Amino acid sequence: MLITLRHTESTLFKFFLVFAMYLAIILFTSVVVQAKKTNNQTVEQNIANAKSYVLKADSLVKIAQPDSAIAYILQATTIYQYLGEWNSYVKACNEFALQLQHTNKHNESINLLQKAIVAGEKYLTNPYPLLSNSYNHIATAYRKKGNYQKALNKLTKSLAIQSRILGSTHTDLGDTYYSLASIYYHKGNYKASLKYNQRARRARIQKYGEIHHFVAATYFNIAEVNTLLGNFDEAEKDLLKNLQILKALYKQQNHPKQATTYSSLANVYEKQNKYEAALAASNTALKILAETFEITHPGFVENYKTIGNVYLKQGKYNEAFKHYDAAMKNRKKFLAEKHPYLSEMYLKIGELHFVQNNFEEALASYQQALTIVATNFENPNVFANPSLSKVSSQTWLLAILNNKAAAFNQWYTQSNNPEHLTAALQTYQVACQLIGNIYTISDGNYYKHFEPIAASQTFFDGLATVYKMYEEALKNGEEQIAQKLLNEAFKISEQYKKMQFRQHLQAGNITQYKGLTPNKFQEEQDLKVDIAYHNQKLIEAKQHGDFAVQKDIKDLELLIQHKKNKLDSLIQFYKKSIPQYYQLHYNTQPSTVSSLQEQLNLQYPQSALLQYVVSPSYIYIISVDKTNAYFHKVKHDEQLINNCKNVRQIVSNADEALAPTEANTQTYLQAAHQLYSNLLKDVLQQLPPNTNHLFILPDQHLSYLPFEVLLDTSVETTDNINFQQLPYLVKNYAFSYHYTANDLQYKLQQNRQHKKQDYIGFGTSYNISQLALYNDVHILELAKKPAAQLKDAIEEVEILSSPMNATLFLNEEATLSSLQQNAGKFAIAHLALHTLLIETQPTQSKILFYRDKPAPSSSQLVISDLYQQSLNIDLAVLPSVHFVFDESLNKESNSNEQNLVINGNSIWHLNQAFNYSGVPSLLLNHWQANNNHITILQNFYTALKEKQHLAKALQTSKVNFINNNKPAKAHPYFWSGTMLVGSPATIKTQSNYTSYLFFVCLSLLLSLGGFVFWRNN
Repeated sequence: MLITLRHTESTLFKFFLVFAMYLAIILFTSVVVQAKKTNNQTVEQNIANAKSYVLKADSLVKIAQPDSAIAYILQATTIYQYLGEWNSYVKACNEFALQLQHTNKHNESINLLQKAIVAGEKYLTNPYPLLSNSYNHIATAYRKKGNYQKALNKLTKSLAIQSRILGSTHTDLGDTYYSLASIYYHKGNYKASLKYNQRARRARIQKYGEIHHFVAATYFNIAEVNTLLGNFDEAEKDLLKNLQILKALYKQQNHPKQATTYSSLANVYEKQNKYEAALAASNTALKILAETFEITHPGFVENYKTIGNVYLKQGKYNEAFKHYDAAMKNRKKFLAEKHPYLSEMYLKIGELHFVQNNFEEALASYQQALTIVATNFENPNVFANPSLSKVSSQTWLLAILNNKAAAFNQWYTQSNNPEHLTAALQTYQVACQLIGNIYTISDGNYYKHFEPIAASQTFFDGLATVYKMYEEALKNGEEQIAQKLLNEAFKISEQYKKMQFRQHLQAGNITQYKGLTPNKFQEEQDLKVDIAYHNQKLIEAKQHGDFAVQKDIKDLELLIQHKKNKLDSLIQFYKKSIPQYYQLHYNTQPSTVSSLQEQLNLQYPQSALLQYVVSPSYIYIISVDKTNAYFHKVKHDEQLINNCKNVRQIVSNADEALAPTEANTQTYLQAAHQLYSNLLKDVLQQLPPNTNHLFILPDQHLSYLPFEVLLDTSVETTDNINFQQLPYLVKNYAFSYHYTANDLQYKLQQNRQHKKQDYIGFGTSYNISQLALYNDVHILELAKKPAAQLKDAIEEVEILSSPMNATLFLNEEATLSSLQQNAGKFAIAHLALHTLLIETQPTQSKILFYRDKPAPSSSQLVISDLYQQSLNIDLAVLPSVHFVFDESLNKESNSNEQNLVINGNSIWHLNQAFNYSGVPSLLLNHWQANNNHITILQNFYTALKEKQHLAKALQTSKVNFINNNKPAKAHPYFWSGTMLVGSPATIKTQSNYTSYLFFVCLSLLLSLGGFVFWRNN
């Protein structure tokens, strides 16, 4: 019985326990469901709230209250961020950032988009298309601020995302291509802009069909770029297509958008001298504008100008003046009194007076234009020029100064009044200084309105004016005046060379420099971008004339001045703390003739410097020795250009060297002597008779001319020609090549330290599979050539190291990291590695180290990265150099390789980059010359051991090679390719120093022994 009761109790207990658990589960489930339901309702409510915040923000932006809108969008994105709704978060950021850009809130837009990009990259499993939109929008913001390089970087990332997911031909890439085209247009790279515009057009036609306003926009943009490139027939065709699309879209004859197209057509017709067509197109545009807009619309001005230009070309000066005057009056109605756009009309009116030889009236118009853009300049005297302290538009100021100087020059031809020529020169001096300021301070933010070709012409015209005055002074026996003018010519030539280099340096996208922290570099770039951006905003603020908000103008002026002060402080910091960076970017004080003479007298008394400037019509040559300086001018014509090409082609041709043909030999003999007669004969005759070393500062196609192979005596016959006995200049002179005198002087002033070891050598014998691992189009092209495999590189490094205190890194040890870790201990680095010099992208030139894996840590040294290195070598030897050309640019310009070898971009960038890394001298082969360069380098190193300076050692080596080989081996191909670029200073090695100490100690001991012997006797 007891057992039964206990069993019943146990059963009831289990039943109640199970029942309680069941109730608990039901209750818990009910609570969870209710909580989930409540939570879902909360999430939905939060999402709804976020959407409403986005809508409110959008509405506030549209009524010009972006500051209030930002608070709402921040609430919305905070909700999305909390809920993990990352798609909605990124989408909201993208949409709102675009709205902010419409109200010029670019910094706020960039900050929002950067947050979107971080979130998208971290949380979105499929970031396309949201993240590519983020990159596109942020690129647009940077473009509008004038930071074109950052915009380009962001668009490149966007394109990479899209291409990876969709493929490079997908229609959705059209907008990215369109944005890229816009960036390149603003950078002034019109060929690249044309390429991406054409890609955008193809993608948009595939996506939208022919009749769409997006497609019409690409036709219009392509036409604008073709106009700038001078492809007028193509521009006309695309504008007519744009017009056809607009008429089909809007179903009306006179839609306002058509007026813009007619205006552009008129511009194209005017440039083609199709006067009737130009007038008809402009009048049609004016008719459409009159039906749609007030008379103050800027479209009226553009068409009045075009009509004025047509009448000016036709010689109908009264009609031209009438339309220029109408444009001027139109602009005055809605522009501030000193708005830079007004200066354009004074320029046109000045040009009208100029072509009628009314020089006083022309100069008065130009002077009026000057008083507009130079805001602190009120002087109506046409002989006066403004300072460069307060300028509303540097590019307009440059155009005015050039026109003014040209007017004085032309007036002089009629008046023979020397004051007019002096005034022209003084104006060019201000213009040249202005160009230096533009490149130094704007640093790449000026491309939209600045044409480097026109800037170069300023220097050429300045030199022409100086030379005219120099000749006149010599004719009148005014030696002191002639020397002052020569000093001015030298200054202008140096400013020109500096401008050329800065132009390519800024286009090279170098983002880091040795000694400069990334934050400091970013601060510098941001300041320059902000100054350019706020200057543009100031111009826009002044467009409203009497209705302009004076407080906004004053605030912008104060902000610009504040930014300029900060930048000035930064530049002074560089000058004191990072002098090498300051020298590269900010030193606008060129070397003077007297400072160079002092340097030559101190270090190289038997040397002379020859500075060449190549203009379209003339080559200007300035020679400087330790006591005298002279100025020369020679005609730059097709014959001289062909002579340069012929000499270069023949002396670098292996087949010609091995089996010389009579025709080519005759061509070389004539061209080499003619070049000597044109470029050197008169110059050398004025140098001291003991001159034995020439510092050559070439320009453009002269940069690839080995001056050593020129012949100082005419050789009349090719019968039984003996190349050994030819009168090569190398027999009389040592040569070293440099970019600017300023650069040379900076190197000469540096004191080279003794190094512990002589020589560090790198060599690898490449094979095709090793080169293919680089996956680079230029390297793959190299792999197809016979010179791709450096079969004797290892032997070369070993042979040349034998007489030296050397360390070698061969094959798999020949890495970039080995160079970086060891370079500073050595005087000479011999790199028997491929060096690719890319003419069209000089900062992307590269040196190829050993590579045996798809993605090694160190396999190539890109020239732009050299600016980050600290190598501290006295001399780098690069025996295997290849000049590479961008084939796509070749096709676009219809040029062949020979026509592209004219600027010397890559070789001077290589020189400057190595110099910045602490390598002041380069020895490089301009072509492959079998193994003969090994013999030349052996002799060269031997001469270095004898303490000859680099240029003299190289001359000694070449002359020995010519004299001690068979006559056939004296062909210039075998010895002239090795050239010295940079400082010729003597190398100081520890072994030399030790030897010197040994001989000093030995001499002292002998002297002491002699003294003791004398005392004892």
